[in-house]
Amino acid sequence: VRRQRQMCIRDRCTGMTVTVEDADGDGGATRFVTPAELIRELDSLPMRAKGLALANINTQEIRHRLLDLDKIEDASVVRYTDGSIRISVTPIVPVLRVFDGTSSYYVNRSGKRVKASARYHKSVPIIEGHFDQADSAFTPLSLMPLVDYIASDSTWNAYIGMIKVKSPNDIILIPNIREHVINLGAPTNFESKLEDLRTFYNRVLVKQGWEKY
Repeated sequence: VRRQRQMCIRDRCTGMTVTVEDADGDGGATRFVTPAELIRELDSLPMRAKGLALANINTQEIRHRLLDLDKIEDASVVRYTDGSIRISVTPIVPVLRVFDGTSSYYVNRSGKRVKASARYHKSVPIIEGHFDQADSAFTPLSLMPLVDYIASDSTWNAYIGMIKVKSPNDIILIPNIREHVINLGAPTNFESKLEDLRTFYNRVLVKQGWEKY
């Protein structure tokens, strides 16, 4: 009887905890999504899990439910030998922010979108324009090669403040110095286009000035 009782105890959940990892290391994760929010998304299961039969707690189902949330980058749900279950969640890690009319959203490297919140701000490259979610070819991520190239070049990274999208073949770079814009056209061969522009800045503009141009 004692052995059966011990087995019964081990088959029960001894508690469920939820933690939010700070992927950026700047405290922003806790402002973006909190354990309390995740507990609500799970219908308060972590609060009432203690004493429930472990056989009735589907850890994979919990993980997939969390991954379906737009704020979540990754999640792990682990059951330990002591009967406890620990949920660890990594919030979405934005690589772009898109301003589309009056709305704004962040995008991660897998294309997941999350609506921008006033309580959370992440300094990432900015794109202004509309991207149809039904269009799988022209997406914010399709501009990542251009974004990464700009970020990797100290001159362009300091000089270009925003990318404006009018159409897939009409990409405009907005410099921080608001005297002009750079019509890149289609986001192809942008390396050579920007090198030509660099030559113009270094060899022509410094001698002739904007009026000559």
